[in-house]
Amino acid sequence: MRLIWYGHAAFLVESEAPAIRVILDPYRAPDVGTYGPLDDWADIVAVSHQNEKYHSHVSGVRGRTSGSSPFLLDGLALLGESQPRIVEGLPFTAVRVFENDAQQEPIAMVGVTVEGIRVLHMGDCGHRLSAKQIEACGPVDVLLALAGGPPTLALPDLVAFVTALCPRVVVPMHFGNEKINLNLRPLPDFLALLPREIPVRSFDSPVVTVSLDSLPAETEVWVLPSAR
Repeated sequence: MRLIWYGHAAFLVESEAPAIRVILDPYRAPDVGTYGPLDDWADIVAVSHQNEKYHSHVSGVRGRTSGSSPFLLDGLALLGESQPRIVEGLPFTAVRVFENDAQQEPIAMVGVTVEGIRVLHMGDCGHRLSAKQIEACGPVDVLLALAGGPPTLALPDLVAFVTALCPRVVVPMHFGNEKINLNLRPLPDFLALLPREIPVRSFDSPVVTVSLDSLPAETEVWVLPSAR
């Protein structure tokens, strides 16, 4: 499985055999700041909720062939369906969370299994997760984690989620830097709160290849530079 962090909350997850490309939560440039346009194609676009600027710019993603559009998987709609939903041979799931502590504005944390590796995208979750919500996530190999604090969940709550969920890999996203035009905490603030036993690996490339054999035995944080 190949994983690319474009920037903010946008990722590409790609299987090799068969070759299926999934883009998660695409943003709209230049409205988000100085992250560049995704300028890429996919078979499937999955979105956690409707936020055209930061999370659901579906029209910015091309289909596989000229003039085509990718299949849209709406995470909020998936919440009301039997799960998993199979699209292009890939099973998708969704966990209901919310944009704030008052449980207003539902958000879907979208999960997809690619080559036996389960990836969970946190969407725009803005509150501490309950034990029931954590249980609903199921086993997670790669967590795409909201690492910028409010208006998404507070950083201590993210650390609590990571330690309860025990994913094999945590990839930070949605944090403050020189490219995003949101008032978010910088990534070092999250890293400083991690328990000492969780190692942090920094990569030079926004692209990583993950296999069942290469997954770490215990949780690691993988820091990627943005592709855009």
